[in-house]
Amino acid sequence: MRYLGWADCRALVTLLDVAMIGCVMQHREANGSVLGFIARLTSPTTLARCPSTAADVLGAHLVPRAPIFVRLLLSGISSPLQLPYDDDLQVAALQPSQAEQDHNRLI
Repeated sequence: MRYLGWADCRALVTLLDVAMIGCVMQHREANGSVLGFIARLTSPTTLARCPSTAADVLGAHLVPRAPIFVRLLLSGISSPLQLPYDDDLQVAALQPSQAEQDHNRLI
């Protein structure tokens, strides 16, 4: 993230595309990893350590993909093919993330 203000964003684009593929896996660890990656990437703590332009670059690449991420994660959660142990993923998706809680404390 700290290089987003100066570097070409191909690495970020590739990481976001791979994260979307991870959503399709319908596997608890894969979906959990994607949720964790997005939460860490967008957390106020992470963004505070980056150049001010990093949030703009991240937003420019993440916001257009956000509806797809949400649809993929929701379909993974609600799919009839899911195993019963995916309850923790449902809880993680429906409760406010730690990043949101951190953000709300800063406001």
